[in-house]
Amino acid sequence: MMNRNLLSRTTAAAALLTQFSMPAMAQEVARPTQAKATELEEIVVVGTQIAGAAPVGSDPVVVSREDAALTGLANPADILRRMPQVVSGDVGFQGGTANQGYNGSQMDTINLRGLGAGATLVLVDGRRVVGAGGAATATDANQVPLAALERLEILTDGASAVYGSDAVAGVVNFVLRKDYDGVEATARVDDQSGGTQYGATLIAGTVWEDLGGLGGGNILVTYEHLDRESFNAGKIARLRQDLRPLGGPDLRVYDDDATVGFSPNIISQGLPNSTIPQARAYTYWGVPSGDGTGLTAGSLALNQPNLVEGADYKDWTGEQVRDQLAVYFNQSLTTNLELFGSLSYTDRETVSEHLSPTVKVPLLGTPYFIAGLPANQTVQYSTLKDGQTRVFSAQAETIGAVLGLRASLPGNWAAEAYLNYGRNQQCDSCVTGAINTAALTAQAQAGNINPLSSVPLTAAQLDLVYGNSRFESRTTLEDAVLKFNGPLFDLPAGPVRAAVGGEFRTEANANRNLSRTGPTNALTQLSNYDGSEFDRDIGSVFLELNIPLVNRGMDVALIRSLTLSASARYDDYSDVGGTTNPRLGFNWDLTDQFSLRGSWGTSFRAPSVTDANPYAVTSGTPSRVPNYDPRITNGVLPPGFLGPFGIANAALMLGSNPDLVPEESENWSLGASFEHEGFNIGLTYWNISFDNQIIFPGSIPAYLQATPASVPANGGNYDGWGALIIPVNNPASCNNADLGTADPTLQRFLESVNYDFVSSGGDYSFASPLKNDFCRVNVIIDSRIQNVGSVEQSGIDFNTSYAHQLGDVNLIGQLALSYQLENDISTGPGVPAVSQIGNLTDPTSLFEWRGTAGLTALWNGFDATVMARYLDSMLATGQLGANGLPGPDRNMSSYTVFDLTLGYGAEFDERRLGVLRGWRAQVAITNVADDEPDFMVTSGDSSGAAWNFKYGLPFGRTYSAQLTARF
Repeated sequence: MMNRNLLSRTTAAAALLTQFSMPAMAQEVARPTQAKATELEEIVVVGTQIAGAAPVGSDPVVVSREDAALTGLANPADILRRMPQVVSGDVGFQGGTANQGYNGSQMDTINLRGLGAGATLVLVDGRRVVGAGGAATATDANQVPLAALERLEILTDGASAVYGSDAVAGVVNFVLRKDYDGVEATARVDDQSGGTQYGATLIAGTVWEDLGGLGGGNILVTYEHLDRESFNAGKIARLRQDLRPLGGPDLRVYDDDATVGFSPNIISQGLPNSTIPQARAYTYWGVPSGDGTGLTAGSLALNQPNLVEGADYKDWTGEQVRDQLAVYFNQSLTTNLELFGSLSYTDRETVSEHLSPTVKVPLLGTPYFIAGLPANQTVQYSTLKDGQTRVFSAQAETIGAVLGLRASLPGNWAAEAYLNYGRNQQCDSCVTGAINTAALTAQAQAGNINPLSSVPLTAAQLDLVYGNSRFESRTTLEDAVLKFNGPLFDLPAGPVRAAVGGEFRTEANANRNLSRTGPTNALTQLSNYDGSEFDRDIGSVFLELNIPLVNRGMDVALIRSLTLSASARYDDYSDVGGTTNPRLGFNWDLTDQFSLRGSWGTSFRAPSVTDANPYAVTSGTPSRVPNYDPRITNGVLPPGFLGPFGIANAALMLGSNPDLVPEESENWSLGASFEHEGFNIGLTYWNISFDNQIIFPGSIPAYLQATPASVPANGGNYDGWGALIIPVNNPASCNNADLGTADPTLQRFLESVNYDFVSSGGDYSFASPLKNDFCRVNVIIDSRIQNVGSVEQSGIDFNTSYAHQLGDVNLIGQLALSYQLENDISTGPGVPAVSQIGNLTDPTSLFEWRGTAGLTALWNGFDATVMARYLDSMLATGQLGANGLPGPDRNMSSYTVFDLTLGYGAEFDERRLGVLRGWRAQVAITNVADDEPDFMVTSGDSSGAAWNFKYGLPFGRTYSAQLTARF
C-alpha cells in the first residue's frame, strides 16, 4: 500500500470539512490554469461561462466524489441538505401524499436559503435539465447516481446574468466523471429513508488514444439500482394520531373527520362536544357491528365512535424501486475538433398505502335515516370493512440527452455548440382503491348500499363506488446553445477574457387525467395531452468579461491581485416578455492570506411552464375551520364557540395559478477570507430583494393557527397573509345549481378551478364537493402558488476550518454557521411586511441560526468523522393541547444531532487477486443519540401532526454500510 493513500484521504477530508466552511479552498481544486483554457477539454466551474476562469465575486462550494464518500450518505440530495444554506423539508417521501402537496411523484428537491426549490437552478455539466410536475414544476435533486459524479458545485448567489431564469437563490451543478479507466462496483444497505433500502452501483470506463485515426477519446457508463422497503408510520410515536401516551391529544377524531374502524359512525353538527373536545361542534354515535338494519337512536353508542389508529395503515415512506443510467463520451475528430455527448435515464416508482380520508354520506333522504337523531345526521363510512385502502403509485421516467461539438479556434479562442433534450413523464397521482363519495351517496339514496352496515360490499357493489384515478404529466425541454470564449486583449495584469453566445429553448407541459367521477362512478377522461399542452419559446444572448487589473507580480501596495467581472444576459419569453439581467463582481487579494470579494446583480424567474399552463391542476376543497374574524359569519354555529364567531366553512384554493407574473430580484454580497498554515476563516454578508416572488404562501396555517389578535378587526393581518384570506358573503338567494347566484368573488375563484383534488388525493373530478356545495362557503383561503408583494432577505454566512497533524494522525475540524438577519414578506402592494423568522408553523419562516461542526481523524487508511447539525429555537404557534383545542404558543428548544462515519480503504500498486486495484468499506450512523425536537402538535387532521419537516426526517437513529471495490 502506498503512502499516497493517507495523503489522498487527508486531502479529501479537508475538502469535505471545508465544503460548508471554506468554499475558497475547495474552489482552488476546480480552478483551471490559463494553459488548460486553450485545450480541447470541457472545463466546468459553476458561476461563469469563461473557460479557465473562476467565478468572480462569489465562492462556490465544491464537494468532490471523495468528500461525498466520507459523509456516509446515499445520494446527492442528502449531501446538499447538510449545508446550512439549504433548508430542510423538500424531501420526496410519502408522509401521506397529501403532505407532499405539489410533489406527487415524491422526488427530492433542493431549497437554497428557503427561497423555494424553484429558485434554485439545477444543472448537469453546466446544462439545464428538464423539470417535472403536473401542478407545479420541481427539479429532481438526484439527477444522476452519486457514483457518476466527479463533484458537486454549489453557488449560493444569484446567477441569472449567466444562466437565465431560475438562478435566483443559486445554482447546483452536477459535474460528471469523464475519464475513469476501469471498473468500480459498490454495494450498500441503509435505513436512512425509513424502510431498509438496498443499492448497487456499477461504473465502467475506458480511455483510448486512437479510434480509426480520429484521435483519443473515452466513454464512461454508470448504472445504479435502488430497492427500498416501505416504512409504516405507526412505528414512530410522533407519527401516530393517538398522541395521548406522549401527553398530546387523540387526533383520531378531529372536527367531523375520524379514522373510522370496521364499523361506521354517525355525526351531527350542533353544539360543542364536551365529551370529545377535539370533535368541537360534532356529536358522535358509534354504530354497532352488523348489517345496519333495525337501528334506533338507543342502539347507538353516544360519543363512543368506532376508531382505528390510522398510522398503522399508512406508509410514511413508500416502497421504491429506482434505476438510473448515465453515459458520457467524447471523441477527438481532429486536433481542433471534438465530439461529446451524454445520456441519462431514470425510472422511479414509489408505491405507498394508507386509508382514505373520512367518507361522509348524509342520511337525510335515504332509507337509512334514523328517527330520534338530528336531521343533519351523516354517516362516516368504513372503507376498512370493505378491505379497501388507497394505494398511490408515483411513477416517473426521465430522459436526458446532449450532443455537441467543441472546437479550438485561432487566437486561443474556443467554441462550443450543443443540443440538449429532456423529457419527464410521470404519474403525479395514480391511485387505486379510492372511493367516490358522490357515487356512494347516490347508491345510499337509491337503497342499493347501506352505509351503516359493517358487512363488506360485494364485488358488484365495490365496482359501483370504488375505482382508480390517474393524473399524469409530461414536461419536455429542447435546448440549443452556441458559445465562444477566449482572450480579447492584454492588460498589464493579464488578458481580458470574454464569453459570448446565444441560446434558444422550448419548454412544454401537458396533463392527462382519467378518473372515476360523478354519481354513476363512470370512468371519465377529464383531460389528455393534446388538449392540455402549453409551450413557450425562449431566446437568449449573453456576454461575460473577466478583467484582471492587478496581478501578484506588479507589486502594488495592499493589492496582490484585483480582478473584475461584468456579465449580462437578455432572455425573451414568448409568453411573459423579455428581461435583461446584469452582474458585476470583484476579487481583491490584499495579501497572500487576506482577500475580499463582492458581487451585485439582478435575477429573473419566469413562472415555470407548469405554473403558467392554464390547464394545470388547480383545486378547491371545502373545509370547516375555526374563526375569530367578525367579517366572516356563518349563522350555523353558536357565537362564542372557538372564539366569538364560531366555525367558518372555507374554500381552500390549492395548486397552480395561471395569473402569475415573473418575479424579479436584486442580489448583492460582500465577503472576506483569511488563510494561514492550515487555518481558514470566511465571512459573507448577502442580501436578496424580491418583487413578485413566486412561492406557496402560508395562508392556510396563518388562518388555522390564528388568535383574536391575528384578525384585521383587532389590528392583525394573519401574520402578513391577510390579503389571501377573503371573506365571502353569499346572498340568501344563492343556489348550488347556479354558480352565477354566488358572491361574485367566489364565482371568480371557482371558475378558475379545473379539477378538484377530491378526498385529499383520491380523485380529480369536475363534480367536486366544492362546486356542488358552494353556497355554504363564507371564506376563501387562497393557497395557490402566488406572487407575493415583496421579500427582503439578508444574512451572514460564517465558516472556519483548521487542519493539524498529530504524529501519524491527521485532524481536520470545521465550523459553519448561517445567520438569518431578515426574511420580511409582504403579500401585496401596501401590505406591511412581516418578519418570518423563528415561526415553526409558517412554511415560509426560517431558523435564525443554522450550523454544522465536524471533526475528522485520519490514520493509516482509517477515517472517522463526527458531525453535529444545529437548528435554532423556534416559536410554535397554535399548538393543540391534550384536549385537541388550541393552546398557548410555545418556544421550542434548539435541536442538535450528531452523525458518525467510520471507514477504511486501500489502493494497491499492483492488482491483488489479479484484478483488485483498491477497496473501501464504510459504516455510518446518523443521529447517533436518537434525539428528537421538543414535542408539539400544530395540526389536527392527520398523522404526523407532532412532527414538523423543518427538522428534517422523523426516523431518528439510522444506519448505513457500504463496500466499494475497484478493478
